[in-house]
Amino acid sequence: MEHLHQLSSSHLKRLRQLERKFNQNLKTEVTITDLAEILFCSERNVSKLMVSLESQGILKWLPGRGRGNHSKLTLVKNFEDALFDKIEGMVQGGKMNEAFILAQQFDCVWQFQNHLPQWLDEAKQRLKQQNTLMYVVPYSLPEWRPHLALSTRSILMIESVFDTLVRFDSEQQEIKPYLAHQVDVDGLQIRVRIRNNIQLHNGEMLTPEMVKTNFDMRCKTTHPYQILFRHLVNIEVEKQWIVFYLDQHDPVFLHLLADIHSAIFDLNSDTPVGSGAYQVERLEPHRWSLIRNTHYFAFGGHIERAEFWSSNELPISAIHVEESCWTYLDPTDSKDIIEHSGCTVLQFPHHKNVLSNEELSWIVHYSRAYVNGAEVREANSIMHCHQEKGFHLFNRGMKRPSRPVVFEVKDTHRAEIQPLLSALRRNGLDLLIKDKAGFDSPGSTDVFYDCYAFGDDIAFQYYEWLLCGDVFTRCLSNDAKKSLLSFVDALMRESISSSEFLQKLHRAEDWLIQNYYYCPLWRDHIAYRRADNVYGTDTSSMGVMTLSNMWLE
Repeated sequence: MEHLHQLSSSHLKRLRQLERKFNQNLKTEVTITDLAEILFCSERNVSKLMVSLESQGILKWLPGRGRGNHSKLTLVKNFEDALFDKIEGMVQGGKMNEAFILAQQFDCVWQFQNHLPQWLDEAKQRLKQQNTLMYVVPYSLPEWRPHLALSTRSILMIESVFDTLVRFDSEQQEIKPYLAHQVDVDGLQIRVRIRNNIQLHNGEMLTPEMVKTNFDMRCKTTHPYQILFRHLVNIEVEKQWIVFYLDQHDPVFLHLLADIHSAIFDLNSDTPVGSGAYQVERLEPHRWSLIRNTHYFAFGGHIERAEFWSSNELPISAIHVEESCWTYLDPTDSKDIIEHSGCTVLQFPHHKNVLSNEELSWIVHYSRAYVNGAEVREANSIMHCHQEKGFHLFNRGMKRPSRPVVFEVKDTHRAEIQPLLSALRRNGLDLLIKDKAGFDSPGSTDVFYDCYAFGDDIAFQYYEWLLCGDVFTRCLSNDAKKSLLSFVDALMRESISSSEFLQKLHRAEDWLIQNYYYCPLWRDHIAYRRADNVYGTDTSSMGVMTLSNMWLE
């Protein structure tokens, strides 16, 4: 393998040409003329190429002596083995980008991603010297635009690259200024003074006008969180101050400003440009990297560079951090596993051929019966803080659906929901399973399964889920949406604080349960495996690490 690490891409190209004509470990007679045609080179260069390839341990070469005598060639190494030995050596030497480029050159990026986790362990020391964090994830580049991000997969990127005007302090349970230097609340008017020393990654200074443009966009354009800005009726700039005007009392509006989906970014850039502790170095579907922002106004990160690689294969030993999902998890299995609980749910879309309440009641009853008997933690509410309030249905009538019930399940969730679906089938339910992409129309789904995770600011996260989650957007009729929105606004007006609002919101969730719009199932998990030389990997309530808190020993 030592020879193979010295292989050039030209050597590999020649090996691939030869492999198409010759079998490995079989001595074959060949003429110089034949080799020149195979290698697309002149006859006088053939001998030089053979000697060069032999010196790399690729083949054995016995040149013919005299006119009419054929040369003899034996391939010692096949192309794929030689290529991946070369790439593995580059990875272990910390040359990740060069290895990826070589894989691209020979159209084997997919194989590279699958082998990557197995190679990374030996690269630890070299990467440690470079102060480079290696992070392997089971997905491709997540959505980075804050107002469009729907998955927890986006959070680490967004929190690293962008900042918000204010932040939620989970220990003190209060909102504190961040990009804002000062925040004043006077009734329905919220004044925010912007720091004057904030520099974006492109060198431009952050201005109040840029902040106003960000929030004007969020109010006027369609995006998943637009409804949360419904009480914001006007925004004005007064020198370094931004003034937000509301049309009613909103106990979580400051929490909305602290939410990562409200992060400030350059609207005119096609790549992520913010003011965060890290800036984007490379952005590709299956690999992306961040480097430390040396002009950060606050305390920045310890790690100089973080590389993220997409791989679907569980590594033998993770290099620094490897992320995966575990539904049935014993947190005592490994000291390297960090556990976080989310909540899995069944949701019942609104359409013309919707199941009756009695039929939905049957599905809920037998789904909850399965949860009670399975090795999972039952969820009575989507929020853990309301778990003790129990799960109760006032409508006792139920009947088994008379037609096949169509379940929508993402490919990534198929394995975890299979035991539940098997239990429903044993109880006589005729069901079909399709991926979301396989549906011809929205009206073809009766039940869809998903999982939700929540951040540290649980009052706001609860409110956000109620109005922006799939239950609101897909399961409620227009009249039901208006009713729920009116009810939530009334709860807002009655609530002095966000904590009081959190307690009152359970009434809205219970209304969704009683009307068979959704049903909580069990607590789910997000898990990470950490190398023993990476620190600061504590996770938020949503189960997400913070890059700026991490460092290598």
